[in-house]
Amino acid sequence: MDFLIDNKGELIIEEKNLNICEGEKEKVQAAYCICKSISNDWFIDKLGADLEEIIGMPNNKFSKEIGEKKIISSLSSIYDSNDIYVEAVQENNIMEYTVYLKTEDGFSSNKFKITIDLLGYGISIDRGEKQ
Repeated sequence: MDFLIDNKGELIIEEKNLNICEGEKEKVQAAYCICKSISNDWFIDKLGADLEEIIGMPNNKFSKEIGEKKIISSLSSIYDSNDIYVEAVQENNIMEYTVYLKTEDGFSSNKFKITIDLLGYGISIDRGEKQ
């Protein structure tokens, strides 16, 4: 069980109560936090994808694969690696990863996008929908 957060990382409070997420929703929220985090810069050491390391790299196959490996490796702490699929798209100075996480029922997946501006403008995560 964890506090529910919004896309900006803020706690969601409704009518003076904190919202709680559990089960699969909590697991997906943890995946967002891991992908957005830097190791040793979060509440738990070594929990983070360290995607900031890609910023400044050329937009090529090598940097694309580094990002894919970092995402899969970091999410393997909460998902089986066979339940994680990452699709990468390169365009100009933007690297975009779409992450699919198989749901517990095995028939659908949760999806979100990670966009990295390689010129140093940062990383954003667009929370997706269940597919």
